[in-house]
Amino acid sequence: MLNANMNYKERNNGSNFAEDFFENYCKNYYIQRLGFDEKNNSVPEFYNVNPLLRNIPDYFVYANKKTFVCNVKGTANIKEKEIDILPDLINAYHSDECPLIYAFCFSGYSKPIFKNSLTVLNLYKNSTDKQWHDKKVYRTLNL
Repeated sequence: MLNANMNYKERNNGSNFAEDFFENYCKNYYIQRLGFDEKNNSVPEFYNVNPLLRNIPDYFVYANKKTFVCNVKGTANIKEKEIDILPDLINAYHSDECPLIYAFCFSGYSKPIFKNSLTVLNLYKNSTDKQWHDKKVYRTLNL
């Protein structure tokens, strides 16, 4: 199972539990993979791609006559660099008719925890900085 203490290579050698969990949860809805898939279809020199492209939402979802674009997370930890660009992601990918949402997918849960992007921003603001072994700053959201 993946965890935050793993480096990038280690994380990409395992399965992507969160996306598998999300896809299984959405099996009765229409979903379409949108974003880059580092496990099944990696892109050479991905880090050179503009951050707005690197952070395309993971899925388009059509459920109960509503549309969403969704970022899937397997942890409540959000990197500072991700939150720094979240306002730009909202401007680029969110609309009233098709909001940008987050699905937090954890083992032991029967369904994802869904949060809208503005709630994610607020949860981040109400959390405390932490640091990984590589000095990257993150915060754990109180979901």
